Formats: sequence, C-alpha cells, structure tokens
Amino acid sequence: MEEEFGVIIADGHPLLRAGVKSVLQNLEGFKVLGEASDWREAMTLMKEVKPDVVVLDLSLPQGGGVRSIREMQRAFPGVVSIVLSSHSNEEHVLASLDAGAKGYVLKEDPLLEVCKALQSACHGQTYLSANTAHELATGYLSARRAGKVPTVLEALTAREREVFHLVGGGKKNREVAEHLFISIKTVEKHRANIMRKLQLNSAHDLRLLWRKLGFGS
Repeated sequence: MEEEFGVIIADGHPLLRAGVKSVLQNLEGFKVLGEASDWREAMTLMKEVKPDVVVLDLSLPQGGGVRSIREMQRAFPGVVSIVLSSHSNEEHVLASLDAGAKGYVLKEDPLLEVCKALQSACHGQTYLSANTAHELATGYLSARRAGKVPTVLEALTAREREVFHLVGGGKKNREVAEHLFISIKTVEKHRANIMRKLQLNSAHDLRLLWRKLGFGS
C-alpha cells in the first residue's frame, strides 16, 4: 500500500482553505487531517493529529510570518511546511526557505501548484512555484543593475536564472519545462549553458551552489 501523508491546512480565509482541501482530497497519497484559521489553532491541531505536512499561510492570524515556520520546526521537527503566500518578493521567499519551509506557492498560483509542492516536498525536494521562481529571477536582474547580485550569477541570462532556481530547488527537466512552458530540449540546453558558465560538473553541484547562495535551508 502506498504511503499516505497527513496534511493540515492553516489559512485565515475559509474559501481558500476549502479550495485547497477540495484539490487535496483528490490527490493520491495525501489525506487532509484538519483545518486551522489561526496560528494557535494550528499548533493545537498539530499536537492532536500529528500531520506530516502543513500548508501554511504566512499571514496567519495570531502568529504567522517567518517566525511561525521556525517555531513549528522547533516544536515539530519532522513536519514539512509548505508556504502559501500573497507575498512574492525575494525577501519573503528566501526568509521562508531559510526558516525551514520546503515549498513556496503564491495564492495567485493555480491550486495544482500546492499539489506539486506537497509531492516534491514529501520526497525531500524544495519546491518553488513557477511564479515564485520568476520573481526571484526578476529580483536578481534588478539587483544586478544595482550592483548587488552575486558575480557568480552575472553570466546567466534571465531565463537561465529561472532554470537555475527551479533546478536548484529540486525540479527535474520535465517539471522545469512544464513550469516555464518550454520544451525539455530547451531546458536541457539552458542547463548545459548554466553548467558551462558556472563551471559545474553535476546537478548535485548546482544544488549545492544554489544553497550556498542562500536559496535553501
């Protein structure tokens, strides 16, 4: 029998919780164990049902924010957190990953992104939605113009940075292609260019560099 992961949905908006729940109920291998509308309720529920994953709103009432991720990691170190946020800026994304989140999905993203995040995170991969990766890449373009981007990434094009962030977060070529609406062959070309420009020998080296630059925990 396939392993089943228990999920808690912690968000202050009933309609959004209902939408996420409806999608997850049809996702094989996952079971919704409960819902919480604020941080205190979420912590109490986690103690009671012992979930494997929490889909967490960064703006959750009575707590929330990046500190809630750190608090959850301390209290329940085995629980995987997937951030569901309306904040797409680089600061929120990187701070969440640094705090221990294994996925970051925007509320404007299709709900299917939450499913992909759960599947990736529960198999040890960090997940960034396509829009999140795009925002990071855009942020680095602005930072480069301001002279603040790490020089190691200056050789990459905007598209190559998007691929770099997605692959660094654990995505395979097929997943990158789906996210960016490009062919797998094009992804392979971008990856080859990234490896050459950054003088990397393997996908493992790329992920290590991604973390070294502060994009993962």
